[in-house]
Amino acid sequence: MLERELTEAIKIVKVACKLTSKIQKELTSNEILTKTDASPVTISDLAAQYLVLNHLHSHFPEDAFIAEEDTKEETIEFLEDVLSLVNKYTEQAADIKHLSEIINLGNSKGSVNGVNKRHWVLDPIDGTKGFIRGDQFAICLSLLNEHGDVILGVIGCPNLSLSKYYSADLHGEHKFDYAYLDSQCGTDGYIFFSKPAENFVSFAPSIKFTFENGDFKNEFLKNVTASDNKINLSKLVTLEGFEKGHSSHDLQSLIKEKFSIHNALHLDSQVKYCLLALNLGNVYLRLPTSLKFKEKIWDHAAGNSLLKSLNYNHTDSLENVEVNFYKGGRYFLTKGVIASNVSKELHAQLVAYSGELISEKFR
Repeated sequence: MLERELTEAIKIVKVACKLTSKIQKELTSNEILTKTDASPVTISDLAAQYLVLNHLHSHFPEDAFIAEEDTKEETIEFLEDVLSLVNKYTEQAADIKHLSEIINLGNSKGSVNGVNKRHWVLDPIDGTKGFIRGDQFAICLSLLNEHGDVILGVIGCPNLSLSKYYSADLHGEHKFDYAYLDSQCGTDGYIFFSKPAENFVSFAPSIKFTFENGDFKNEFLKNVTASDNKINLSKLVTLEGFEKGHSSHDLQSLIKEKFSIHNALHLDSQVKYCLLALNLGNVYLRLPTSLKFKEKIWDHAAGNSLLKSLNYNHTDSLENVEVNFYKGGRYFLTKGVIASNVSKELHAQLVAYSGELISEKFR
């Protein structure tokens, strides 16, 4: 089930990993534009969105799309730079009109707003500031059914080195040789994927995927299940954003103090969900800086696929309520996110204390 969708998703995420990895190393200041919401956009954001949506639309023309970027704020000169980059990675040359049409396919408001179709959800470069710094970022693609349920997720992590985040003293024995896997990644990093109907998450070096007869192969493909992950409550690790403007680091510090969590990783993007799936981190904290802020579906849907596949926790940070990608369309939560691979009981305690802190801060 969903084998064709998964194959095409991995195929195009691999292309996007190659493109973004190359551009990250060549990024110059004149390739950066600042949107009205103050977040930086590069030509790679739009080029990656075009490549992914164009590929999926050609294979699944009845599906709808939700994606982060559009072309309304970009100049013709900027779009010409995007087009030049795109034409290096596509078999048929595009033009500005077609480029804009495909990029803007991502403007669906979601099933809840009357578009009763499956929706592909894309963040072409999740963690743009990390991308610009030369640090972690991800290409995040997921597929939702007509009811807003995530049924497939693919996360490309072009700059990820797993051995960088693994410590035998902290994490104990793992079933994977991360250093060896890292040595097979080249410059394109990893691809993680899952179908929540199954009970495992798969990952492998991006450059090792090959495609033939509508299927994919990867000699380094690894599967992780929840039973592979032995949680050590005395050595829990939080996963938090690098940018302080993205979440309440002050409240998150209070949670760590309350639950005696002494280890933290700060990094950009949904790479955090990949580390959580591998038990390289245990509690992902993204507490709101304002109750007016709305979480975007593309920042969490692909990660939700990994968590659902392992029966891990993914809730609002104020109430212990599972995330819902249907009710809000392009936006779903106003009160942040907490994800974890700890027990349901401990997760509920984390959320309860988080709720107290948030209510006190914003009362």
